[in-house]
Amino acid sequence: MNVIKTRAGSLYVHIPYCISKCNYCVFVSTPDIMSVNDYISKLREEIFYWNPGGLDTVFIGGGTPSILSTEQFTKIGDAISKSFALNINAEFTVECNPATLDPDKIECYRTFGVNRISIGCQSFNEKMLKILGRVHSTEDIYKVVEIVNSAGIDNFGFDLIYGLPGQDVKLFSKDLELAVSLVPKHLSLYALELEEGAQLYEECRNGKIQCPKDDVVAGMYEFACEYLHGKGYRHYEISNFALPGFECKHNMVYWQNREYIGAGVAACGYIRGERYRNTSSILEYLNSKIPERGQVEYTEKLESPAKDAERVILGLRTDDGVELSVEESVMFMPVFDKFKEYGLLEIEGNRVSFTRKGMLLSNQVFREIVV
Repeated sequence: MNVIKTRAGSLYVHIPYCISKCNYCVFVSTPDIMSVNDYISKLREEIFYWNPGGLDTVFIGGGTPSILSTEQFTKIGDAISKSFALNINAEFTVECNPATLDPDKIECYRTFGVNRISIGCQSFNEKMLKILGRVHSTEDIYKVVEIVNSAGIDNFGFDLIYGLPGQDVKLFSKDLELAVSLVPKHLSLYALELEEGAQLYEECRNGKIQCPKDDVVAGMYEFACEYLHGKGYRHYEISNFALPGFECKHNMVYWQNREYIGAGVAACGYIRGERYRNTSSILEYLNSKIPERGQVEYTEKLESPAKDAERVILGLRTDDGVELSVEESVMFMPVFDKFKEYGLLEIEGNRVSFTRKGMLLSNQVFREIVV
């Protein structure tokens, strides 16, 4: 049942199931897999809802997509392949936990055109993994890289978290060294953010653990920028580094403010100038009526100047920066001139981009241009 036509060339699919809830996680995910088959059936309905078209990127994230069996993944891959066509040189990414990917699963992925694996290792330090509540070990990371390489998928990347309790620059530098030794094409580095509802948030609030001070965390980021640059990685977005030609095409869709479809619980999409978000309740999603878009809990059609501010903020996240229109220059250039004096921005004509220092302090700039 395809009822919505769109020129969006990208699809995000959310799988909310995990082996267990990590201690830092506030994403929509659950270790309760009793509803997974019903969820996949509803997800197929939503995917079939969209008018057939070509896709340049597909990203299946979570949660832990690699927790799905080959039979379960096949049902999702089948829906995508029947509702869409992968364009030439399309990028198809699946996120995985090192403890849940095996050779049979990776071969199943390849059947549907998967050519990129995002590995959520988070750290190579056993103590840090335990603090984070990860279910995998360092040995699992090495095993999963071997599985991916043996399957002929050389485009894989790692997610790493820094600013962990008890971590310093030296410990984090070891994580980077071990990660780079495995030659990932991509690295995503995220500072630990403790939000209410996460176990680590409560432990920190109660004084059971202590996170590094801001200047130490900043030192980790600065070290990573310098170290990865020396290893040939392009710092193409605030938190992301890639070997040349291996920048994540799907994420660039977000930062370049292009349209995309989001399917699954808590998934977001951007179609014909309208942003939407699906319900964050798995139960509500399962009971929703897809033809009436009953799974959608929020929609917003931005108008200028908020629309302009969003485009500028997204564009500024990348190393290319953003080319301002005449109207945007009038609105934002006074703010940008001020931050240029602080050494946070570079301005060439109407193009504005962050310096390395600016990327570290980007939120200070973003706060002043939010409309």
